[in-house]
Amino acid sequence: MSALQWLGAAANVSSIATAVIAASASGWYLYQRYKKRLRLENYLKTAKENAGPMDSAQRTPLQLMVALGLTEAEIVDLSFRSRCIRRVAGTMERVMGLEYSAESTGGRLERPLPPIAQ
Repeated sequence: MSALQWLGAAANVSSIATAVIAASASGWYLYQRYKKRLRLENYLKTAKENAGPMDSAQRTPLQLMVALGLTEAEIVDLSFRSRCIRRVAGTMERVMGLEYSAESTGGRLERPLPPIAQ
């Protein structure tokens, strides 16, 4: 085999290896995101099950950041990807709350947002 043929064979092998590595990295990323979503759902489900009479079982993204060790962007992204996490618009003190809901809301808010004061 000449050097040119070896170079062509090496290029073919490297292109196949690149595709395999890219596919496995993509699969790993999706699996990690799936595990984080399940962690968030299980945490909110447990909070709802153990909620007392004075606890609404809603958690702010900041509370979830502390409890789960995720960033705010990850928590918001995971909440929008989940079918059983309900997002609730709150007051000025609590801009957004997340809670577990057994029924799927399809990403819709349960109550309409208040009008914006101008």
